[in-house]
Order: sequence, then structure tokens, then C-alpha cells
Amino acid sequence: MSERFGLAGLAVRMTVRAPLKLFSMGFLLALVSFLLAGVVLVRSGVEEATARGAKRLGADLMVVPQGAEVPLGAGLFGGVPVRFSLPEGIDRRIAVMPGVLVAAPQYFLSSAPASCCETGNLLLVGFDPSRDVTVLPWLSPHVRLKMETGSILVGGSVMKGTGAALRFYNHPFTVAARLEKTGMGYFDNAVFIPLDGVSAMERSSGSAGGVSLRVPWGRPSILLVRLAPSIVPRDMASLLERRYPGIKVLTIPGLFRENRLRMEKLARGQLPLAAAAWLFAVLGGGALQFLYWRERRSSLGLLQAFGCGKGVLMLLFGAEAFVLSLAGMVAGSAGAFFVLRLFASYFAVTAGMPLLLGGLDLSLSGLPWLWLVFAGTMAVEAVIIMFLMLRREPADLLRGA
Repeated sequence: MSERFGLAGLAVRMTVRAPLKLFSMGFLLALVSFLLAGVVLVRSGVEEATARGAKRLGADLMVVPQGAEVPLGAGLFGGVPVRFSLPEGIDRRIAVMPGVLVAAPQYFLSSAPASCCETGNLLLVGFDPSRDVTVLPWLSPHVRLKMETGSILVGGSVMKGTGAALRFYNHPFTVAARLEKTGMGYFDNAVFIPLDGVSAMERSSGSAGGVSLRVPWGRPSILLVRLAPSIVPRDMASLLERRYPGIKVLTIPGLFRENRLRMEKLARGQLPLAAAAWLFAVLGGGALQFLYWRERRSSLGLLQAFGCGKGVLMLLFGAEAFVLSLAGMVAGSAGAFFVLRLFASYFAVTAGMPLLLGGLDLSLSGLPWLWLVFAGTMAVEAVIIMFLMLRREPADLLRGA
């Protein structure tokens, strides 16, 4: 290879014949990249999911039962089945208030963990298509819900395609469309059923020894409220809480306030982590390269004896360090990406924050710059180490001095 491709082939041959160097350098940089990329991806993924989820909700206010904030977070962010109900008739009273354009009720139900429910224990969301502001506006124009056929919508994480048949509480449904992933379990892990379908499902439940379903009609789980442009959401939220006891009214930015606070803490902790990882990579990478070339100094002496100049050798092995380091950083970042994708739902449930990785723009996340900076640092280290070692005479290097 060295005869055919010159100095580049010689460098590749020396690198390939040193598997310990390849593994140690790659593992070190992959570990650093895994840690830093994990933090960057989590921060970017939560920011993207929060922005997309807030936009997708399509409302100015969310009305929930007082004290239901904890299960609400599990249902919205993790898609965990939850059950709670607002005071009876609250949706009708709020819908006729001045300044309220739409008050869309939704019922949170659980699919029974039995043979009648093919996909297991899911969050079933009953909604009124005539007042919906959350699901239907985001569908393609050609998608139509046909009530007579029992059409439903499923989240992007529900492994059922358009036209697939599902059965809940002994009632058959047909998937009309799958929603685009948002990182929020409420959209990704849920099944959205029109209220007519919920009523039919309730009637068919309990037959043939199946699990019974009782829907608290008139007492929805949440109420999504869209206001007139002239109304200030925070003022309307305060008015509703004073007028109707037993409810908690959340503005959409307020719903994600805890996420932003956690992101700020994560951002503050990212700088010390990056500094520690940088120091670890610089010292560890430099030590590994020095130890490797210290054992291979006779090879350097031989290269010099055959006429390779010092500048050529420094450039050659600096480029080698850059390529190896860049490969390690990319591998570590890819590992962090796939691990987070694998445990995204678990993260959303335990951390109470939505996480969206599939739609991330790598250039916006800053990861490519991270790869180049670390790889460039390793290359500079290699050049410095090579310069220090090549200060010896070729004869001394050949003798291992």
C-alpha cells in the first residue's frame, strides 16, 4: 500500500497495524462525545418538542381539575393513561363566556389491558371533531373521519398504519391517519377517538365477559380554550379560577414553564461538563498519542532515514489524529442519539419533559462544530508531540533513545 499510495498509504499501514492505538483513541473520544452529545441532544430535543407541542395544542388555555397537575404531566408528556374529571357542565359554561372562541373538551380514558385491546394499555383521548383545535387542523386535507365506520387517529409511536383495524372494549375501529411525531406522549402514544366512537365503545364494553367502560359524560378531563385576539390569556385564566372553584387554568407557556426552568439548569451545567470533558480529552488523548509514538520512535527514525522531512511527518500524523478523532466523535454522538431515541418515552415519563430527536437539525444543535473542535485539538496535539520527538537525530530514534 505504501508503494502504491506513497506517504498516505504508509500512514494508513502504520495506523492499521496498531489496533491498540485505534481502539484507545476511538474509545476515549467516543466516550467524551457520548457525554457531551447526550447533553446537547437532550437540550435541543426538549426545546424542539416543547415548541412543537405548544404549537400543536392550538389553544390559549388548558383547564384541568385542581390538583391534577402531576397526572396531567404524565399524560401529556409521557402518554401514560390517566383518569381525572372536571366539574360537571364546566365546558358549557366556559364556552358561552365573552371572549371565548372555542372550548374543546377531551376525555382521557385507558384502554383495558385485556385481549379486547390489541395494542395494550394506551391513553385513549375522546374528542369532539366539531370543536377540535388540536388534532384535525394538522391533518392532511384528504384525511376525513368517517363516523359511521369508526375512524380514529393514532400517534406517531403507535405501530399501526392507515387503514389498520383496532379493537377497544369490544368495538372495532379503523385508523384514518397517523399523526406526525412531536416528542409529547399525548400526541405520540395516544389514540384519538371521536365522541360518537367513545359512546359506541362504552355500549359494547362488558359484552362477552370483557372489561366494562364508564365515561363521565359532561365531565371532561381537560378543556382546551381558544380566546379572541383581544383577550389576555393570563387575565382570563385568573377570571376562570375565581369564578369556577375546583379547576386549575394553565396558559400554554405556563404549561411548559417547568421544562424551561429545567433546560436553564441543564444549560448552566453544560459548560462545566464541556470544560471537564475537554480537559479529559486533551490530557487523555495527548497521553495516549505520546505513549504510542514513544514505543514507535524507531519507526520515526526509519522514516526520516528514508528522506521524510519533519514537516511532512508532522502534517501526516496530525491528519491521522484528526481523522481518528473525528471518527470517534461521530461514533459517540451516534451512540448517544440511538440510546436517547430508544429511551425517549421513558425519559418523558420520568423527567416530565417531552423529547423529540427525529426532526433535529444537526447544524442547529452545534454537534458538527463540537466534532471539528475536538478533532482539531487532537491533531494539534499530534503535531506538537511529533515536533518534540523529531528533535532527536534519526540515529537516536532508531536506537530507541
